[in-house]
Amino acid sequence: MFGNYSVNRNNSWEMVNQFNVMQTPAGEVTFDQNTTAESTKAVLRNSVRAGVDFFPNPQNTIGVIVNAYHSSRGNTSIKGITNITPAYNGVRYSESDNVQSRSGDGIQVNANYQITFAKPGQRLNLDLDYARFSSEPFQQNRNIYYDLNNTIIDIPEQLRNKNPQIIDVHSAKIDYAQPLWKDARIETGAKVSQSKTDNDMKFDIFSGSEWQIDANRTNRFVYTEQIDAAYINVSQRLGKFYFQAGLRGEYTLLNSEQKTTGELNDTSYLNLFPTFSASYEVPRKHGISLSYSRRLSRPGYSDLNPFEVAIDAYSFTRGNPYLKPAYTHNVQLASMFEQFLMMRINYSNTTDLIVLTPIVDEDSQRYGTTRGNFGRTQSISAMLNIIFPFFDKKWIANLAVQGAYSSGTSNEASGEFVNKGSSLVVQLGNNITITPSLSAEITGMYISGGRMGYLVVQPQGNFSVGLRQQLLKNKMNLSLTVNDILFTSKDKGYARYENVNYSLYNARDSRYANLTLRYNFGSSSVRAARNKSTGIEDETTRAGGR
Repeated sequence: MFGNYSVNRNNSWEMVNQFNVMQTPAGEVTFDQNTTAESTKAVLRNSVRAGVDFFPNPQNTIGVIVNAYHSSRGNTSIKGITNITPAYNGVRYSESDNVQSRSGDGIQVNANYQITFAKPGQRLNLDLDYARFSSEPFQQNRNIYYDLNNTIIDIPEQLRNKNPQIIDVHSAKIDYAQPLWKDARIETGAKVSQSKTDNDMKFDIFSGSEWQIDANRTNRFVYTEQIDAAYINVSQRLGKFYFQAGLRGEYTLLNSEQKTTGELNDTSYLNLFPTFSASYEVPRKHGISLSYSRRLSRPGYSDLNPFEVAIDAYSFTRGNPYLKPAYTHNVQLASMFEQFLMMRINYSNTTDLIVLTPIVDEDSQRYGTTRGNFGRTQSISAMLNIIFPFFDKKWIANLAVQGAYSSGTSNEASGEFVNKGSSLVVQLGNNITITPSLSAEITGMYISGGRMGYLVVQPQGNFSVGLRQQLLKNKMNLSLTVNDILFTSKDKGYARYENVNYSLYNARDSRYANLTLRYNFGSSSVRAARNKSTGIEDETTRAGGR
């Protein structure tokens, strides 16, 4: 038997500046929005992971693992002001006073069976998984408009919405491994997974003296997805050479329906994903490898939700039910020298990359963001990782430098859009042993910026320090970490294409201190044995890492 329990109390703070230049029937209008979001009630999250294994004999293992969490309802106050130049429809600026809250629960259950055969390396694994995630976001907006004389125009606008969401996931998976001849091995398996998300948006507007349903925004969105997959993988070692080749096939059937409007989207597609790698071990612990793979990245469930969330009177975010998966071809050449020097050259070609997409709603003359598919992105990068040991390995420094050049091309209604440029990432990590039980970690990182879809991302950095003290013969450890001491982890960028002229500055509470006390008891071999994956890890990630 094994398990752990954790509790986390979290407050948050965030500041967002959005700058938009829109073409309106009255001419060019600039919207300069400044918003601050701050917790007024902290979120308390309780999480538990527990499991049990039964060994009827040395060859068989039957296990059950349960993960569950509960997040209490937290409240966030969002206050903002939007300056409009020149005044638009008689409005010089607007103030927004919003409240957002969310609570949630989740449970994941995995039942697994493993049989190890007499032949070394021959085994069979079975996994059955079920998960349910539920949340209930709530938002209430109050917008006040001012004219050129700084006088309030009419009565404040008040809106509210509630969007309960339920995600159900079922999965069955089988994996089999079989040694072939000398130093050769085959692995094969299959998986069937079904997912369903149900979002029921209730939107109200305050009219006169009471709340009334806003039929234009109230909607229910149901998304279902089934993925049938199978794979085969063969590996062979020949002296100092090692080869691996594999093929995975996936058939996807999905359906989305907006119940209120009756809008349907049924899609099915079959994909094949080959992989290949070859490596060679040269003397003195050197190695070189070459690999190729084709893979896909599916959109998150919330990204598919078409509902709109208002930020203030003139801006919003919304999902996109027509998002497609992104497909990537990837080629990599890597080498290692004595386990302290690693070099890597990588080329990737991605179609339908899922990116943050600034948009303008010309009907309502508002601006917002959504998730969209960006045509084609090619990138080539080179990475160098060096480990420097000092003072008899009491101080180990790890320097990683990566340079990249990317070029993205998308066909828009106004013509071909190209976004290309270079980027540089430098990270230096230091692990220092002060005493046998006390250690320090100092990390610095610089990101020069880069290109992603429609966005040009500007530079940022991070500098963090941590201390760890081991106690009670290493069964207990106490750690203190201070993150982003210089407060340089800020998102900045802009987009210029078609009718979009958008800039973003986003600062959040990235500078914080963590104090953690951890005590381990029981059998360490049990914990190590149960560090296993389940059959729905991909689906859990798409549900928002719940």
